[in-house]
Amino acid sequence: MKRIILITLAAVALSCSGKNAEPASQLIEAEYFSSPGGWVVDDQFYDQLGTSYLMAHGMGIPVEDAATTVFLPRAGRYHVWVRTYNWNAPWDPSQAPGRFTLLVDGKQIGKELGVRDSEWTWQYAGRIKADIHEESGGAAVRVALHDLTGFNGKCDALFFSTERKPQFPTKRKHPEINGLQKYDLIVAGAGTAGISAAIAAARLGLKTLLVNDRPVLGGNNSPEHHIGASGRLKTQPYPQLGTVMMELGNVFSDYKHAEEMIEAEKDLRVLLRHRVVGVEKEGDLIKAVKVLNLASGIITVIQGSYFADCTGDGNLGVLAGASFMQGQEARDVFNEDLAPEKPEGLSYGSTMPWSAEKADSVSTFPECPWAFAFNDSTAIPDLHHRWFWETGFYLDQVKDAELIRDAWLRIIYGNWAWLKNSPKFKDEFANARLKRVGYVLGKRESRRLKGDYILTQNDIEGDWRSRYDDPVVWCTYSIDQHFPRQDAVEKWGKDAFFSTMKHNHNPLGISRRYLKEGIDYNMPYMLPYRCLYSADVSNLFMAGRDISVSRIALCSTRVMGTTAVTGEVVGIAAAVCKQFGCTPRALYTDHLPQLKAALKKGVPTRFGDHYHQN
Repeated sequence: MKRIILITLAAVALSCSGKNAEPASQLIEAEYFSSPGGWVVDDQFYDQLGTSYLMAHGMGIPVEDAATTVFLPRAGRYHVWVRTYNWNAPWDPSQAPGRFTLLVDGKQIGKELGVRDSEWTWQYAGRIKADIHEESGGAAVRVALHDLTGFNGKCDALFFSTERKPQFPTKRKHPEINGLQKYDLIVAGAGTAGISAAIAAARLGLKTLLVNDRPVLGGNNSPEHHIGASGRLKTQPYPQLGTVMMELGNVFSDYKHAEEMIEAEKDLRVLLRHRVVGVEKEGDLIKAVKVLNLASGIITVIQGSYFADCTGDGNLGVLAGASFMQGQEARDVFNEDLAPEKPEGLSYGSTMPWSAEKADSVSTFPECPWAFAFNDSTAIPDLHHRWFWETGFYLDQVKDAELIRDAWLRIIYGNWAWLKNSPKFKDEFANARLKRVGYVLGKRESRRLKGDYILTQNDIEGDWRSRYDDPVVWCTYSIDQHFPRQDAVEKWGKDAFFSTMKHNHNPLGISRRYLKEGIDYNMPYMLPYRCLYSADVSNLFMAGRDISVSRIALCSTRVMGTTAVTGEVVGIAAAVCKQFGCTPRALYTDHLPQLKAALKKGVPTRFGDHYHQN
């Protein structure tokens, strides 16, 4: 009986594949392949692309095929397109490092992909025939992405159509469901600020949701980056503030410990590989967020009373229509003498970690003529990146994020290829092999959401005690501006990837050598509470690097020990807001003494100290 049914289905499908049949098509998102093989899912540019994609991140060694079974509307012949591009084209369109082919039922279809276009486009792969799939009774093919280089070939999606010139899908549609539970506080972003906000709120009895678009906790402090936290904690007049970060320590040092801290909070739920992609508002209040499961493509609408943007980029705030600042301000905007007379278009650069190791045997690495060009005088004979490996100074750290990341791939591979193949260095590096090349960008700045107070250089260096009545967070790091190093600019122009720092305010705890060098020494200062909530979205807090500060002030407030305390203050403030049924602004105007009392009390302690004070 089963065989008769399958034959009947096959006959119907074949009869529909004639010239008079209606056009049929199918979109397949690569990030949902059943077997990604050695390809990685890159989610980090969702805001710019509206999608995630697969990437063959093999550090110069071709990775295992990514594969899946594609079920098509009917049997017959289909044209196939692949959404990809030559990611090296913005620098040199003649060379394509990320080449791959498409296999259908084990056979290569068409020519190499990823070899043309300087932006994401649909590239024609070829024509296939889809037969009836015996088990399902429908038409199906087995497809695979076959990497040829190990140098970051990218595939966003496949599109099958019976038409040679179809209408390609533009905006991806995600099914939406309603979440069943309403939370007191929803925190977007799980860097040190987001973790601290979520744990503080949960320990004070708030039903809390922490949403993070990466598969791990920690942001720049995570195992993906290994960037250490700076900033002093537990300082008078609030000696309990910093409890969570003190217990947490550097997330990358003991990731299991970070997970244990999260799991210990019965009122805290964490969603990893989930991203806030929309909001529902009523007036100037956020009522719910739309949270996309990056692994399944399903959006859940989740209600909340209060929300905290700890994303770094201010993603939640921007979706909610919050006012924000980005880039340099001119000197006269806040009367800051460290700001440029006219904005120079400079930002902090971003970093991407890499490391190599010495092995017992000789290894090779391909020459990379497509990569950043080095020579014997410009190559850097290192086995790992350093803090000053920083690039993207002249680009938009949000809009151009993928371009900056790809620039790093060209820099890292170009330098390593020269060390491995140049007569000057190849003997020294003969036994060295790449151990790790990151692909997730580590940002230092992007957007800053406007609050009721904007902290500036004048607050940091002036008499801040007389300027505001709501100081809550001790900031103990200097105004540490980064600039592209002049010799790097002379060598590489706007592609410069070495930075230099300029400290203009050196806080308590900074090495005394700065004093010997004649640099001014100033005491730490305190950040006002009004920098931690939005000026125009009534129930939105913010913590981390996207708080309400000028660009010059950001140079001091951005370090992760300090951002963690801003998160802890937000968690405590949300609990006090719930107690009085008020907005974050009303907490300042009507209940500031109660907030200060709650900050002095702090949150319960559950674990021992893991943080090294500096």
